[in-house]
Amino acid sequence: MRMLQELDLEAALEGKSKCRNAAISEAFHYMKLIEAWGTGH
Repeated sequence: MRMLQELDLEAALEGKSKCRNAAISEAFHYMKLIEAWGTGH
């Protein structure tokens, strides 16, 4: 099963991630909605 072109189910379950939009991740970090992308927090 493939959810995104570069991420399959096995990789997602292992916790692998890839930032696909740096501007959104920076905005979420600034608003303290996330600590950092890809950490699981």
